[in-house]
Amino acid sequence: MKYRLSIHHDDMAESPEYDTFEVISFNRYHGSFRDPNEVFDELEDEFDEGFAFFLSYFEHGLCRWSLKADGVDPMLAGDWRWDGVNTAGIVRMSSADSGTIAWWQSLDMDERRKVLRQFLESYTDWANGNCWGFTWQRLEECSHGDLHVVEDLDSIWGYVGSDILWGIREYAPADATEDNTEVVDEYGATAYADIWEKASA
Repeated sequence: MKYRLSIHHDDMAESPEYDTFEVISFNRYHGSFRDPNEVFDELEDEFDEGFAFFLSYFEHGLCRWSLKADGVDPMLAGDWRWDGVNTAGIVRMSSADSGTIAWWQSLDMDERRKVLRQFLESYTDWANGNCWGFTWQRLEECSHGDLHVVEDLDSIWGYVGSDILWGIREYAPADATEDNTEVVDEYGATAYADIWEKASA
């Protein structure tokens, strides 16, 4: 059995904010812009209760969102004065679900910041267009020795960042291997990792 795995750029991927977090930008050129003078008064209680946190922003080709409280990444320090903004926006826990609110309230401030750092990594990937989909197809060789698609197995979209690797492994045919699979990845989305590593490893 032979297969083809094709990696596609997904320019319609949903923001990882979903219904849990909201990123508010103070940059008028961002789709998430809101006037900071209005936001500060509106969210004052959320800051006091640990439901809202200030963000910093860096952009030099690609962008990067981070918690203001974490300070400037040493790797960016040299360019920060030109390309960085110390107070650039807000991230808030915006869910109205009672279970999600109770979970958030059960976390201490360090745990909340850890969750937000993970979220901001994903949000930054999304904002930079690091979003992917993939298709698995079954191939057969004809009498002339050429491979042809005989069955579309799976087509999954909406992965952000390295989550694409989990999706590929999760939906891979049970007998797919590096030897019997043609990988089409013109963007190099999987070039930095071993897609054949066992999902359970």
